Amino acid sequence: MQSSSKAILLTRMATLAAILLAAGCIVLSIGWYLYRLECGYLAAVSAVGVCLASACLAMAVCSRFQGPENIVTVLLIGMALRMGIPLAAAIIARIFGGPLANSFFLNYLIVFYPVTLAAETWLSLPQGRKNDSSAEDFAR
Repeated sequence: MQSSSKAILLTRMATLAAILLAAGCIVLSIGWYLYRLECGYLAAVSAVGVCLASACLAMAVCSRFQGPENIVTVLLIGMALRMGIPLAAAIIARIFGGPLANSFFLNYLIVFYPVTLAAETWLSLPQGRKNDSSAEDFAR
């Protein structure tokens, strides 16, 4: 991987972390307003961490496979990592219970997972195209 592509990957990961941090602040503010001390700060931070870790891992692994010949590989590996890690965390929290499961962890995971997917999709789109030939380039 070239240094410019590493820089782009790290920039995308940092942007994703900033988006999730902002979403976490908004959701925790709403939780504090509605439930006061019972809104589960640890559960929210854990859900953000799980979603961020799965998205960053998927971006890092999928950046290794460049080119149109690897599109199915990138899609399947990315989907397995993005969905598998949060799903495993939810199953583990549900099976073992405890304070994490009792403090809205699954609810926070359900809130932050779509935010992560939307932000990561937005970050993976081509940026800064000035001309209208992008559709022609895609068709080739």
